[in-house]
Parts: sequence; C-alpha cells; structure tokens
Amino acid sequence: MVIANRRRTLSRSLVIVFVWGPPHASAQVCTQTENAQLDWNPADSESGETDPSFTIDLALSDPWYAVAANDLDAFTTNAGAVYVYLRQGGDQPVFHQLLVPMDSDRAHFMGLEMGMTADYIVAGAPADDDVCPNPEEESSCGAVYIFRRDDAATPGDPTDDVWVPQEKIFGVGLQPGDQFGSGVDIHGDWIVGSGPVQSCVTPGSGSAFVFHRDDHGTPNDPTDDSWPLHAELTSPGAFQNPVDRFGEKVAIWENRVVVGAPAKCGYGLDPTEDPGTAYVFRRDDPGTPADVSDDVWNLETTLIPITFNGHRLFGGSVDIEGDTIAVGMPGDSTFASFAGSVYVYRLNDRGTPADQTDDVWHLETRLSNGKAQDAIGVGVAISGDRVLGGAVDHKPGISRTGAGFAFRHAGGQWRREQRLLGSDLEGPGGDLGLRVALDGDRAVLSQHDPNPAWGLPQRAYVYHVDDDCNANCLPDADEIAGGAPDCNNNGVPDGCDADCQPNGVVDECEIAGGTVPDVNGNLVPDACEDCNGNGIVDSFDIAGGGSFDCNYNGVPAECETECNARGVCTSTGCVCNSNFTGPGCEMCAPSHYRYPLCVHCDAAVTCSGRGTCHYLTGLCVCVPEWTGPNCDVVPCVAHDDCNDQNACTQDVCTAPDCTNDPRMYGDVNDDGAADIFDIVCVLNGFAGDFSTCPFTAVDLIPCTPDGFVDIFDILAVLDAFAGTIQCCAVP
Repeated sequence: MVIANRRRTLSRSLVIVFVWGPPHASAQVCTQTENAQLDWNPADSESGETDPSFTIDLALSDPWYAVAANDLDAFTTNAGAVYVYLRQGGDQPVFHQLLVPMDSDRAHFMGLEMGMTADYIVAGAPADDDVCPNPEEESSCGAVYIFRRDDAATPGDPTDDVWVPQEKIFGVGLQPGDQFGSGVDIHGDWIVGSGPVQSCVTPGSGSAFVFHRDDHGTPNDPTDDSWPLHAELTSPGAFQNPVDRFGEKVAIWENRVVVGAPAKCGYGLDPTEDPGTAYVFRRDDPGTPADVSDDVWNLETTLIPITFNGHRLFGGSVDIEGDTIAVGMPGDSTFASFAGSVYVYRLNDRGTPADQTDDVWHLETRLSNGKAQDAIGVGVAISGDRVLGGAVDHKPGISRTGAGFAFRHAGGQWRREQRLLGSDLEGPGGDLGLRVALDGDRAVLSQHDPNPAWGLPQRAYVYHVDDDCNANCLPDADEIAGGAPDCNNNGVPDGCDADCQPNGVVDECEIAGGTVPDVNGNLVPDACEDCNGNGIVDSFDIAGGGSFDCNYNGVPAECETECNARGVCTSTGCVCNSNFTGPGCEMCAPSHYRYPLCVHCDAAVTCSGRGTCHYLTGLCVCVPEWTGPNCDVVPCVAHDDCNDQNACTQDVCTAPDCTNDPRMYGDVNDDGAADIFDIVCVLNGFAGDFSTCPFTAVDLIPCTPDGFVDIFDILAVLDAFAGTIQCCAVP
C-alpha cells in the first residue's frame, strides 16, 4: 500500500464567485493541493489486473476513509472490495483493512456505491445474483453488504478495530438487471439502497428501499442486530417517463431520503427533454415515536431545476445533512456552457418545528465555478456549513485535469472557499472530482479513469480543507494568529462575523459589552431589527399582530419578498396567484407546470384531447399519429394518401380529407411543371441550401424518403424532366 505525503501548496488568484443572483466579482479563491494520496495494492488482485476501478466511490467519516475498487478480482473475477484507511494523527491516513464480499464465489462489483458512518460501512453490489430467479444464468439483481466496526473492547484505541461483515440485504421483487445497490447511503439506524435499472443501454425507473436496524432487545450487543426492510419508495414520475433512472443516487439523513432521477445518460439539448429530478421523501410518525414499524414514508417535495435548456443531469448526485440538501446539475449552462452547478436547498419549518407537514424546502442558492465545460456537480457532498462539488472537466491551465470546489456559508452568504487540485495531474484526463466525500474540514476526491497513456494510476486525493471564511487564501487560524481580531474567541476573524450596523464591531461583542440593547436575546442589536422603522423590534411587532411574516423568518412582510413574490402575505398566510400554490407559493397549482413559470396545460384543451401534459415541462405529449404543440397536426406522410399519382413526393394531407392540389411528379418547387428550376432546387438541396425548396420536397428517393438529399434525388428529378419516372411505381 503506497501512501504518499504531499506538501500542500496555496496560490492566490482573482476570480468570480458565481452564486444564484448577482456574482461577487472581486472574491478570491484559494487553490490547494492534496495532503496525501491513497493507492491500491496490486497484490490484492488474484488475476494481476491493472484496472480494478479503484476510487469508483469514496466514503468518509473522519478518522475513517473508505475507497472502493468494485472491479478488483478479490478471490474471484470482479468480486469488488473496499479499502479502509485510518487517520491516526496529522493529515495522513494509513491502510487499515481490505473488505471483500462475504461470499466471493461470483462477480458482485461490490463498492460501486458506498455509505459510511463511524460504525458502519455499506457497499452496493449491483451485479449480485443471489435473489435472481435463476442465479446460475441470471445476474445483476443486486445486493448491499453491511460491515460493522468492532472496537475490540478498546474504544479509545482505533488501531486495533476490525470491520466485520454483518449482513447482506436485498430489495424485494428484484429481477435481473435491476442492479439494486447502484445507490446506497446510511445515517444512524437507517439505510437506503436503490436499483435504478441504470444501464445506459437499457435505462428504466427503479426503486429505493429503506431498511432500519433492529437490535432485538439487546442494545449493548450489536452482534445480533439485523436490518429488516422498512419501506419501498418508487418514482412519482415514472408513469410519464419510465426511463427516469429513479434511484441513480440516494442520500439519507434522519427522517428524510433524497432520491435522484437524472432521466438518462449523457447531455441533451432538446428543451422538451426531462432535465432530471430529485425527490424528497419524509418519514412520518403516526404518534408512536417509540415504534418505527408503523412509520410511513411520504413524498414531501419534488425538486426540479429552474432552467429547462435540455437534459442536464439534474439529480445525478445528491446529498442531505440536517436542513440542507445539495443536488448536482453538471450540465447546467446558465453561467457558462456546461459549467455545471450545485443547487442548495434549505428547510423552512415555518415556525412549527414539531409539525413536519408544513415544512418547505426553498432554493437558497446555486453554486458554480462559472467556467465553461467544468461540469461541476458531477459529485456533491455536504458537511456543516460547507458544500463540496466535483468538477471533473475543470481546466486549471490548458489541460482538463478535474478539480473539487469547496463552498462555505459564512457571514450570511455562500463563498467559494477552496479549489482542490491534484499536485501530479498536469496533463489531460485526470478526471479528479468524479466522486467526492466530505466530513468537516476533511475531504477526499477520486481520480478514477485516466487514460493509461498518461501514466496516472487510479488513486484518491486527501485534503485538509482550511477554514477560510473570507476566501482570502489565509486560513482563519493563521489570520487570527497574525493579529486579525476575534473578539468573541470563536476562531473566526471578526470580518466574517455578523456586524449588522455596520460599525466595525461584531454584534455579539457589542451586546456583551452592553453598548447596544438586545431585548429578545438573539444576539442581534435591536437597531438592526426594526426594518419598518416603527420603533418596535420585528419579532415583537409580528407577535403583536402589527406585521405579518409568511416566510416565518422573523422579518415583517413589508420588509422583504414574501410568498416568493407570487402571492400576498396575510394574517392567515400566503394567498397565492392563480397559477401557484403551497404554503409559500413555492409550487405550481394543479394543471400548471415548470415552476417557477407554472405554465398552464389542460390535456383536454391544450393538447386537443389527443395527448397528456408532461409531468415536469407541461408540454403536450401527443398520442401516435398526432403532433404539434397542441397535438392538432397530422404528421407529413410519404404515401399517396391523396391519390394524385405522385407517390414519389411527400403529400401533406390533413386526415380524413385531402386538401392538397395534385402535384406533378418531380415538381419540387410546386410551380406546375418539372423543369430546370426543379433541377436547380435539388442541386441546391444537395449543397445544403433549402432556402428555395424545403428539405421534404427535394428528398425524393425512395418513395419513403431516406432522410438524405443525394445523387439519387438528382437523378430522379432529371428523369422527371426527361418525362420518365423510374424512382418508384406510379399507380
């Protein structure tokens, strides 16, 4: 096992911070290289392979690191394995243990996806065949392996800990190709695993299965624990898009699961294509908090991008922690062509923390590096006030090496804090950032599939991300040690702490010094909490009924945009405009689609009764034989429906009555004769010029046009000019 220490380097450059809304044009970002590299050991392979897909996925729960090699020939071909490392001090993790499938007699591809806590590692094995109807001949039903950390009765010494196999779990009703385990995550006593039928050759819509740990009445003895199935989650949109790839990525935190459905493989530019979706499911307790067996998982909200400019892989990566959700959209071209972005959503409990039913997820920001082709968002991770986005196509210089970008929420705003690069990735194809993991200030990035010609092995890059709240490329601790003030001793320079006045003194320190009042004890000077200037602190103003607060953030409605600017705030809440609904007017009303546009679509009227409204875009999806925005156009046909003895040209007929005048064969410009002008039209079409005669007119051969304007079309119109017809039989 080779682990190389690397000297971290910092450089300062002037860049633009791109977030949703006006950019912070003068912000700086620090560039940081890795502290260590993690490599796989070729001796672990039975076959002597050179490409075990090391770093296909990563997981991190400091001080433990897990790196998967799902193609590793451990005991059998493509069994898969997980390398576990332990950071014992400083920044250098050391190899600790190799985890392999409990039943390594077949290919499992274990480790394609992983999840990790301090005590458990879960590893998906989408090629597993144990529950396939005919396991000797069928495969890829899938499974998830669970490994538990045994502290060897020395809880203060992790060096003798052993990760032991605990259980192998399955979804229900799995069939060959379901690939359960393609997505997996764990938090506390809950595991979510998914099978999106994610092959790009045969995509589909899968399921996510939720499991809960049962200690069997012996909470101090984990050896007899099991993980029974608790619920199955399915795609709400599969009825209209059966290939939405629901379950491509999953994330779980306490009582919520986020399921990504990026719709299909690769990018698309057709604005009618599904841009991808992320679904949030919430576990509801019917009043028996001590008994989770009767809890129900309900769809809480559907997250979709605010731009529909083609298929952009929204939902191809997801994460959740606490009140924050991150969704990657690597194909987003809002900031620059395929620059990518990470959507960050924040939970608003609307002032009723004990009642989840009125909770709302608001889009707080979109994070991007703003550079074309970066594809940021291909991987995402959240930890505390930091979001990490992988930008696999980033070019720090002239070569595409990839990178990771750490964003941090400080001083009331999101800032791009660090750019993470690989010190030895100088040529093209590094693919750094395809997978990312984050825990506090510890990060790890994968460099998964470089071109062998570049001589770069697959490896993981480990970082200690410095706290740099103001993005000036000086770690906060060093800045304070160098004399930057920190009046409240919270380890954050005063310039990043709240100073609402602003008068150069941190609010908390002003209040502690008794120089300003704080009647409600929220560490904000009263002078900053009277937005409407009526001499009453805002929270008291709202409590007394003098002002309304439909955002439930303690700010009177008259001082900010309430109801998402799509309704009116009243004493009873938001009264939404006709095409919006929801507690904060954050959703489209029935028969309205594509928030925030919320365009109206009524299948019976908008689609002429010949189609349905697409569940995301609201565009008409027409039944066969009808087309057009309103499903009121019959497609052009290449048959002699008009019976005008003109089968070699495309008649455009409106069923059931033909309204076209008969056209002479070869009369491509429809002037009543087959002449030199028709020959010129076809020659122009052959050259790519359809300004005089449309493509459908000059594509003559064969009788069912072949989609090309070529020499055969030229010969056909020459035949017509000469008075002969040879392209096809004329009735």
